[in-house]
Amino acid sequence: MSPEEVALFHDEAAGAGSVRRRGTCGLRHRAEGFTLIEVMVSLTILTLAMAVAYGSFTTALTSWSAGLSRGRKEQVARIALERMAQQLKSAIPATITTTGGRRRPAFEGGDDHIRFVTMLPSGVDGIPVQVSYSIEEADGESRMVYREYPWPDKKFFDLGEPVKEEALDEIVGLAITLRPREKSGESGESG
Repeated sequence: MSPEEVALFHDEAAGAGSVRRRGTCGLRHRAEGFTLIEVMVSLTILTLAMAVAYGSFTTALTSWSAGLSRGRKEQVARIALERMAQQLKSAIPATITTTGGRRRPAFEGGDDHIRFVTMLPSGVDGIPVQVSYSIEEADGESRMVYREYPWPDKKFFDLGEPVKEEALDEIVGLAITLRPREKSGESGESG
């Protein structure tokens, strides 16, 4: 159509009294689909959304894993402390003779270890055993080691091989404070 052939015609879709131009210069036909710019913008938005979702997912997974690890360490520590408390409650007043012939309690403790004789071992009931809890270095890391020794088969200081040994990697420190028993009359009470 040449510019001379362009004419006005009645547009029925737009309503009464509406006119529009007819011809090639006024109408553009668009092919179905997306332009390259629309596809690039959509992919960019999708990539950003995926990056945010992946970051959130890895953060949540790391936090969940750390929580499980911390919970396991606390559970192992609680079980070990409960076992130690039960064994201390059932400790027997065993005595040993030192090299000088002096008798003393079969008990030893320090900042990072404790050893005593008890009637409540972790496995066999009714037989006294010597138990030991100590913090030891292994591969550059500290950990608690629990051991049971026969009693009275061995001397208190000549331990020999333990009957049972258990390493608790989750416990890395132990602080024991030993206090001497107060003698009657020293606590302010009258006698």
